[in-house]
Amino acid sequence: INIIHSQTHYAANIAKFAKFLSKVRTIQTHHNLFFNEGKLKLLSSDYHVVVNNQIRNYLIKQYPLLDPLRIKVIRCGIEPKIVFMPKPNTQIKIIAAGRFIEEKGFDTYLDAIKMLPDNIFLKAQFYLAGEGERLSHLIERIKKDKIRVEYIGNLKPLINTLEKTDIFIFPSHWESEGFPISILEAGMTKNLIITSDFLALHGHFKDFVDGLIFPQRDSIVLTKKIIYSVENFNALQKMTNNFYNFLINNFSIDIAVHKLKKLYCTIS
Repeated sequence: INIIHSQTHYAANIAKFAKFLSKVRTIQTHHNLFFNEGKLKLLSSDYHVVVNNQIRNYLIKQYPLLDPLRIKVIRCGIEPKIVFMPKPNTQIKIIAAGRFIEEKGFDTYLDAIKMLPDNIFLKAQFYLAGEGERLSHLIERIKKDKIRVEYIGNLKPLINTLEKTDIFIFPSHWESEGFPISILEAGMTKNLIITSDFLALHGHFKDFVDGLIFPQRDSIVLTKKIIYSVENFNALQKMTNNFYNFLINNFSIDIAVHKLKKLYCTIS
């Protein structure tokens, strides 16, 4: 073994000890921003792969002793999809999906649906998918408040369902959010993206160009974005196509593999 490539700082710290016993090179991929350092070192590898420039700039600013030449930007790779439009849905299918923790903001999604006027439900169906510690809370809210959204379970792989939906909502307010795979998968399957605003979004996604952005935790604005999207769905397909083309050109798995191979060959 010449290289150990870790996907978490936990694994990177273990790899650091392996380095003491051999001449391996170590790499760590940073998928998210991080603001709190615990007992384990966050930067214990020889090289660091980051999934966007925002994370790279953050590392350089926060860790001035870190050599910028050892930080490589390699975006996540996703298999390109050919999706024929329009999708054969009689109603617009809208979904939010992910890990059910407080920071992911699914209560904001439910709050927004709760405020929608009745006529929207004649044109659109709403779905919730995922699992996590707040599953029972969210299910209880849906029943208690009679929120017109269907929980459809923990879907793996999610992308198979996204091929059949029309709008993907990402309501996270996690301060460390990177650039989530769920947004990539939704964009690659030509869903219109409605996402909360977070730091790493910028540089990849523009409001009213690639989709729609709303302030974190703001269910009122999200409600307005949903209404606008449903009422103008066909006209907004240009934004969906813009983001799809951006992903094809920048997030293809072939591009990611090529850059990783180049890095491995350089340091081995």
